[in-house]
Amino acid sequence: MTTLTTTLNPASIPIFDWNGPAFLVFYLAAFVGAMIWTSQRSERLAKRFEGAPNPRTLTDPFDIAFLAGGAPRVTQLAVARLLKLDLIVWRKRWTGEYLAATGKPTRESLHPVESALLTRVLGRREIGVAEACDCCRMRAEEIETRLAAAGLRPTAKEKSRTGWQAVRPLLLLMAVGGIKLAIGICRDKPVVFLAVGLFFTFIVTMAMMQTLLNRAGILTKAGREMLAGLRAERATASRESGFMPDLPLWSMGIALVGAYAITGIADADTIANSLNRHLSRPTNGGDTSGGSSCGTSGCSSGCGSGCGGGGCGGCGGGGD
Repeated sequence: MTTLTTTLNPASIPIFDWNGPAFLVFYLAAFVGAMIWTSQRSERLAKRFEGAPNPRTLTDPFDIAFLAGGAPRVTQLAVARLLKLDLIVWRKRWTGEYLAATGKPTRESLHPVESALLTRVLGRREIGVAEACDCCRMRAEEIETRLAAAGLRPTAKEKSRTGWQAVRPLLLLMAVGGIKLAIGICRDKPVVFLAVGLFFTFIVTMAMMQTLLNRAGILTKAGREMLAGLRAERATASRESGFMPDLPLWSMGIALVGAYAITGIADADTIANSLNRHLSRPTNGGDTSGGSSCGTSGCSSGCGSGCGGGGCGGCGGGGD
């Protein structure tokens, strides 16, 4: 601390030698300027996420699942399809709910997400439902990267990195205030007001970062438009197919709506409720990483019982 105060003398950086009232006036003025600067940076950086205005329409149900609900929705779709294909079974005991392999041969080629999950189940007697997302995480991250490249939604890492870039002016101000606080403590000066100011700046910095994430949203404009179009197409196809959709159409319903679109298998309602409990997360505008047992960006499966027959009446995931 002595070295710090010796180095930061009036000849090197004069502001650190100002008395308390003068520095607090400077800090307040700098705080206002940093707020304005951060706000402008947030608006500019948020525009980086906007990609091509007319990206290629998605056809892979797992890509659509990530677009609509992130990694949790991708895992829900993988579990539901493997159950539908009779490659795994659902077991409920007093200790919890589990997925176990049936041992039956696959009747069609599996998606990489399904293969990853089935391989984990085959490697053990059974796995807990909450473990399913760990099996699918790597493949889900590949989907996330692919959608980001298409300009449909930013990755969680991109948004986090951009958030920190936006609040750099406030972080710089906190660094200056922290140095002055250390000097004041070393010189046995009253630093209560500065400490309160630093704490307030920290709270505002975190709020400004969240504001950027909310402004950027879960999806880009192109992503929102594509998701709306896919839902409209799915609703039309659902009306035409009635209550007996084929596997691709059935999968599309789960991708867009979530586990509540599961039909045609034993204990469908129980399974849907369990998948939503174990493999979903609260919807939020920021779409940050993590949530429940899934570690990639995502959102809740969200539409409830308004969907039937594997279809979707326009409700659905947290992509909006």
